Amino acid sequence: MDEKLWGPRLHREDPLEHAVESMLVAREGPCTMTGYIYVMNQDPDKRQDHRDKLLGLYRDIDGFLMEHNPDGTFLFDEFGLAEAVFTPVFKWFWFLDY
Repeated sequence: MDEKLWGPRLHREDPLEHAVESMLVAREGPCTMTGYIYVMNQDPDKRQDHRDKLLGLYRDIDGFLMEHNPDGTFLFDEFGLAEAVFTPVFKWFWFLDY
């Protein structure tokens, strides 16, 4: 996105922080796929299994965030690439509570 859009850069400039950011962003694919399979599931008997898998991924992401910024709102000190990647994914799955 930084190469195509004007404005402040989203990815971290510091190489170590960029690597940490990339490790979190790498979790987006499995999270999205697990959530999509859960949403598309039509077998009531498998609903809990799908829910447990998605919650497991959420716990993994939470653990990552707690390790890298336990007192913060974002991965680092402000909204960045990781948040830009995950925000639409999390918004897509909000309705699963219903």
